[in-house]
Amino acid sequence: MANTYLNKTMGSASTNSKKWTFSTWFRLGAFNRGQALFSAGDTSTYTNIQVNSNNYFQVYSTNSMGGSGATDIETRMKILDTSAWYHCVVQFDSTQSTQADRLKIYINGQEQTNLITNTNNIALNQDNDKIGANGVPHYIGTYVANSNYFGGTLSQTAFVDGSVVAATNFGETDTSGIWKVKSAGATWGNNGFLLTYESAGASAAVSNFGEDKSGNGNHFASNNLPTNPNTQHTPENLFAQWDKPSQLGGSITNNGIQETTQDNAGVVASLAMPKGSTSKWWIEMKCIAGNNNAIGICPANQTFRLKASTGINNYSITLYGADGRVFSFGSTPQGADGGRQFGAGDILNFKIDMNGGTIEFFKSGSSIGSAEGWNNTSYPLMCILSRKGGSSQTMSLNTGCPDYSITSNSGNGYADAAGYGKFQYQPPSGYYALCTKNIAAYGG
Repeated sequence: MANTYLNKTMGSASTNSKKWTFSTWFRLGAFNRGQALFSAGDTSTYTNIQVNSNNYFQVYSTNSMGGSGATDIETRMKILDTSAWYHCVVQFDSTQSTQADRLKIYINGQEQTNLITNTNNIALNQDNDKIGANGVPHYIGTYVANSNYFGGTLSQTAFVDGSVVAATNFGETDTSGIWKVKSAGATWGNNGFLLTYESAGASAAVSNFGEDKSGNGNHFASNNLPTNPNTQHTPENLFAQWDKPSQLGGSITNNGIQETTQDNAGVVASLAMPKGSTSKWWIEMKCIAGNNNAIGICPANQTFRLKASTGINNYSITLYGADGRVFSFGSTPQGADGGRQFGAGDILNFKIDMNGGTIEFFKSGSSIGSAEGWNNTSYPLMCILSRKGGSSQTMSLNTGCPDYSITSNSGNGYADAAGYGKFQYQPPSGYYALCTKNIAAYGG
């Protein structure tokens, strides 16, 4: 979310100022810096819920939410995986006779009792005067001073005013032992809210990014919204992103969407695709910078060979941006062609039939070539490959959640036939966005 944040000043008295519950799903875009999820107050007295600069989850209140002395609860669990969704629940209940029970933190359904810092000065029956309180500015995605912006993605951000709600109200463990999102329901209280971030407008109103879905009408105003803020990548439906072989060069940023190559680094980003009788995928990429790399597909068991131009030529099917050649496992079935060259600003699409072992290349919506014949008994990888002598190049991956502007179809782009994804160019019939719901339906 870069420097995106939401804000609202509550306009009603709290239902019960001695109790509240905060919950959100979040995915980091960076680490090693403070990133606020939810805060309330001003720079002199505030409560802040964040992932701190040491990558630990932390709740800090300058005045113990209305009392005297600070409260600082810092968990020992590190938040480091930028590809994973995390879920947090914070419960405040000053009516608890045991002081340690007056503020509890849950991560992915597990109460956090192994703490680095455990300073709890919340008094018995203390009235909270910050989070959920009338007339107090509240912020999502930033600290109260408009700093420590949250650098990732949020989903299902909920606040329950006046009661303590279990973590199992917002998530559940599936049969494989993974904590999954579930539809949140609660008696929200006067100042409660539920934000799902499904729209794109900045106003504190219905059908905008900060719309409150609880029914309370506690809409938040949005600030510094990025391109395509209403991402479809949620805990309920994950869209594929780049992975990076750790031993090779280059970097991956923007929540696994953008990759930047280094000269002659071989495979710098890969995207695994499941193979099944109906596995047909539509992949889109925008070239942000450079024109001297290859993009294509290779068997997973051949990546170790792809560290030089000859390896790329012989062990993959790739489209070479500098001159438009297509390499196919040792042959060059399609020679240099200016119509197949690509560089900064160009949008490419890849029509991939996993069962048939074919790939078709598109540029600006038009077919520019194809190749076939890989061994699909192993799971192929979509790859960005750096060739010797190649300049640095940055490509933005779109498996259905783009980080670049979509201009087609009045800015709405095109979804696949299942209704998933947002592409500049329409997916062909029978080809789908690479997301978990489509993989479940078509990837087996």
